[in-house]
Amino acid sequence: MSSALENRAGIEQIKGAVRLVYGLDADAACALPRGYSQVYNTKLATIVAAALMAFRERGTAESVTRGHLDRLLWDAAHPGATDERIGLAG
Repeated sequence: MSSALENRAGIEQIKGAVRLVYGLDADAACALPRGYSQVYNTKLATIVAAALMAFRERGTAESVTRGHLDRLLWDAAHPGATDERIGLAG
């Protein structure tokens, strides 16, 4: 039960970030990470956990743009991807 509550809390946090950055309503904000999960065949819980970790690693003074959030979610859906592999190195 504790794990389910933690997953739900994480989903709500990511949904809140999506709502804030994109200006979406609750349903649309929930659909975005769910879409990443379905398209990239990655569990939603995996995407949420990785996205939350990435948020924690960011500086608190850094703002998050749509581009940042898109990249954060993409990275979360592709846990093994590296910048070199996807053509974004240096």
